[in-house]
Amino acid sequence: IVDIGYGQILVDKRVIPYLSNRTLMADQYITKDGRQSFETFNWRQFRYVQLTFRGMKKSVKVHQIRMVSESYPTEKIGSFECNDEMLNWIWNACVDTARLCIYDRFMDNPIRERREYAGDVSNILHGMYPCFGNIDIIRKYFQDIKRGQLSSGQMSSAILGQRKECNRAMFYGGIWLLRLWEHYELFGDSEIL
Repeated sequence: IVDIGYGQILVDKRVIPYLSNRTLMADQYITKDGRQSFETFNWRQFRYVQLTFRGMKKSVKVHQIRMVSESYPTEKIGSFECNDEMLNWIWNACVDTARLCIYDRFMDNPIRERREYAGDVSNILHGMYPCFGNIDIIRKYFQDIKRGQLSSGQMSSAILGQRKECNRAMFYGGIWLLRLWEHYELFGDSEIL
């Protein structure tokens, strides 16, 4: 058995692949005789990976470990530079974080549930506009949330893989409307209203 753990940090020089009940960052592969390969069913976001081999009756040889990087096709149009290295670092961290939070939708974060929350995700817009401009995925965010409106008229707090408790954050609809209006004022895009 090979346990594969993924993580953002090391604790005592080890990956801790469990941060909460919503953050299980591990895979398990049961080996067989002969050369073989393994690919995860779902993508992972990590800085560190750890392989733990358990119950091996023979020696194991790892021929190759490979990761594939995937990201939404964005082109950075904005830039920032000043004589304060900390501010330059913050700008670059914002660009990288914004890019990591886009896949086929906006996500609240690239690690946990990766959901399109109407409120949480809307904060990313303030980083998207100066970094990448008015890209198509922004319009998709507004349309996704609009399509998720409940029959009661309430805006759902999250899209994709909804659970009943996701519909209880009523203020998210208000946040979404505010971001929709900001987008309209910036770009005059009346089709999304």
